Amino acid sequence: MEVGAPDMGTMLNPPRPRTGPSLTLGTVLRSMDDGKHPKLEEAEAKIEAAEGKLQSKEGVFDPKAKVSFKTQPLGYYDKGNFDALITQDSPLWGASFYAGYRRSVGSFPTYDGQYVTLNGGEFRAGFDLPVWRGGPIDQRRADINQAELAVTGAERDRDMTELLVDNAAAYAYWSWVEAGLMLEINEGLLEVADRRNQGLVRRIEEGAAPEIEGIDNQRTVFDRRTKVIAARRKLETAAIKLSLYLRDAEGRTRRPGREQLPAAIPEPDEPDAAQLGDDIRLATKKRADVRALQAQVDQAQVEADLRDNQVAPQVNILGWVSQDIGSVSLQDKAHTETPQLRPFDLGVGISVEIPLLLRKDRGNSAAARGKLGAARAKMRWQRDQAEADVRQAFANLRAAYETVSLARDTRKAAEALARAERRKFALGSSDILYVNIRELYAAEAATKEIKALADYQRALADYRTASGRGLR
Repeated sequence: MEVGAPDMGTMLNPPRPRTGPSLTLGTVLRSMDDGKHPKLEEAEAKIEAAEGKLQSKEGVFDPKAKVSFKTQPLGYYDKGNFDALITQDSPLWGASFYAGYRRSVGSFPTYDGQYVTLNGGEFRAGFDLPVWRGGPIDQRRADINQAELAVTGAERDRDMTELLVDNAAAYAYWSWVEAGLMLEINEGLLEVADRRNQGLVRRIEEGAAPEIEGIDNQRTVFDRRTKVIAARRKLETAAIKLSLYLRDAEGRTRRPGREQLPAAIPEPDEPDAAQLGDDIRLATKKRADVRALQAQVDQAQVEADLRDNQVAPQVNILGWVSQDIGSVSLQDKAHTETPQLRPFDLGVGISVEIPLLLRKDRGNSAAARGKLGAARAKMRWQRDQAEADVRQAFANLRAAYETVSLARDTRKAAEALARAERRKFALGSSDILYVNIRELYAAEAATKEIKALADYQRALADYRTASGRGLR
């Protein structure tokens, strides 16, 4: 006999014939793929938002172009200047580079001599390299690193959402199957009472049975019909809950029909204690919520490194070259006493900036280190929690497996008693009251076995979720 299917030798009926393929848990889970479930779609949207923020942060290193033209047609000096410049900030040790072209016309005072170019203009390039503060890390690169980690965190949150949604779908599915099989048990009880009622009517009419037995059995029919109505309502409620996870091609909810119920709940497998250690290690390192917290720890580490670096002095090395094109400048024509410009210049320099008290930067560094310590402590707690989750889920799974065996033995004993009581009743050595009691005990034992089997499947879903393996 299949597990969960009524026994032909008892008062229970065999399962209703299935007209098509049964709905499986795998089908339910696949129906939620591609973000069709709202919670998974929400998690995907958060990843997209995090990626957009990352792209925005990376934009700080986009090259910039600037063009300006200045002229002074009226005044003691008749002068003009055209300047085009491209600047490029770089993530390479925080260095920045520039290159440009400029050309001046007219006459310039001595103090504006740096604007004077030859008649072909001047090409120039240079760099600014932070050596200490802003070298290993700066705000721009820290923002990008944290944005990358935010994307990782959003992806891990999506993975955890998928685990939890799959787990909830498994609960809804097995509750639906459980409700369907229990409805069949109650329908079987009702049909047995209806058939017995027909036989009792004939026996009462023939004087072979007292009228009170017919009344008692009629009461039983009414009671069992009420239980069928209640079981049918539970199945409908379970189908509605399952529809939240069962989706069609457009992502709309789809309520499963009774004809899609499987005939039985699968046989449980004995939990493997040898696998527990591997699953604990997997959960404490790879489970999605643990990895999401690791991303938060890494973000706090980036912030701490940045704030530590901000305490250091600002030391920058500068370098530049310029090349004038042409033979003479208009400045030379207007003021012959101005020396001829040399066509090539090379320069280097260094700048140093040292804050005196550093109270702000030291305070920021201490605050960042505190946040890092808090994030690490939270991470350790989450790993401990993951281990506890796996151990608890394994204990529940093992208890569920043992309960199935006991429930099955109880059901077999109750059904044997019900069969024996019906034989006694057929021989006239029992009455309808004892038959009904035995049948109710057998039905209760059968429902407990079905519940135990469904509980095992739910416990298995919890265990696979706790370990991070998932149900797919």
